[in-house]
Amino acid sequence: MEDDYYNKLEKLNVQAGKRDKIRLAHVQRICEAHDTVMRSYYQQMHGLSRADAKTSMENIGEQVYV
Repeated sequence: MEDDYYNKLEKLNVQAGKRDKIRLAHVQRICEAHDTVMRSYYQQMHGLSRADAKTSMENIGEQVYV
């Protein structure tokens, strides 16, 4: 899958030096979105207040597709 990802970036004419930075930023956004979903699930299952669990759609950020 990693090769496919880099091949698609190459087809989009993304400079080789920027490909790793784009991939790392993408992975970070995915992990942040996953964290938000997990916190929300835990909050709902255990009844924490909003003050106890920092969860909202704003935390997911732009360009994250879950």
